[in-house]
Amino acid sequence: MEERIVVEKILRSMTVKFNYVVCAIEESNNVETLSIDELQGSLLVHEQKMKPIKEEDQALKVAYGDRNAGRGRERGAKGGQ
Repeated sequence: MEERIVVEKILRSMTVKFNYVVCAIEESNNVETLSIDELQGSLLVHEQKMKPIKEEDQALKVAYGDRNAGRGRERGAKGGQ
């Protein structure tokens, strides 16, 4: 099978979540001449760019915790008094 066809199939098989990545790769590269190795490299670059964002989000969750803990209807209720 031609490498071009394999590259196109890989791009088509990406989930909707990665549409922006597929569009970026298609616009910045000529898909007709793009090799599988180059496609893999582009996908890895996008993956690496996204990882620090997720780690930062996780750090923020740990730092702030559950800010609504202890709040609600029953907090401080005297039981009908």
